[in-house]
Amino acid sequence: YYLTDKDILSHYQEKGDPKFTGVTPLDRAVYAGYGQGGQYVKVGEVVSMYNGRQMKDDLSNFLIAIYHRLTILNPTFTDYGEIRISNDEKSIAEMKLGTTFEDDKVHYIYYPYDNMTNVPTIFLPYQEEPNPMPEYQRVGYPISFEVSDGNDLNITQFVMKDSNGNDIQGKVLNNSSDREITPSQFAFIPFEPLKNNETYTISIVGNANNWPSFNKSWSFTTGSKKSPILTIEKSVYQPNEIVRVFYDNVMDEHVKM
Repeated sequence: YYLTDKDILSHYQEKGDPKFTGVTPLDRAVYAGYGQGGQYVKVGEVVSMYNGRQMKDDLSNFLIAIYHRLTILNPTFTDYGEIRISNDEKSIAEMKLGTTFEDDKVHYIYYPYDNMTNVPTIFLPYQEEPNPMPEYQRVGYPISFEVSDGNDLNITQFVMKDSNGNDIQGKVLNNSSDREITPSQFAFIPFEPLKNNETYTISIVGNANNWPSFNKSWSFTTGSKKSPILTIEKSVYQPNEIVRVFYDNVMDEHVKM
């Protein structure tokens, strides 16, 4: 509601606003009662704002956006909460991740996961803020690998191949090349969109402090090409009423109205 009133997209609030509940995501989580009685609280937050009504599943959209995905899938977090607010003009989806358990063990997670099917083929980096690849309009679906917070992840080899054994070229995102990436995170974004109905294999070698060297391989398969979908808000309209048209599986730059 704070974001709706101000019509902004931010992770921070300013004191003095009637809907102020805390400057940072951590402040607001504690204000809401998260972690009461405990000494350890850690949280992460992702937020998205859309024009009009949002029809897609918000979580799937967040997982396409690489910075948002790395927060959501962070293996340090154990708890999850979500809220969405919609009106005729704006839709806001907010997800909060957190933990009140301090774990010394090293956990890891990668995505897309092994044998995953119907994986998207395209990522539009300009739709994420900040933009992870401002020099590209359309790229392939990102690959991510991360370990628990507080551990330095060192990837010594990363290879992505299609079913014919061809190497997939792309951009490596790590703590050295991207200031949005923490030392425990790694990502790879193909320069070109992935092919439909194609199986890709990932091979990754590395190590992390407090964790032995690893050599991991897995595969996933992309989905079929989807047909465009057009829907309208309701079936009957009155004279002089605004008609809202919603589209899916269509690139924004291909839509003319």
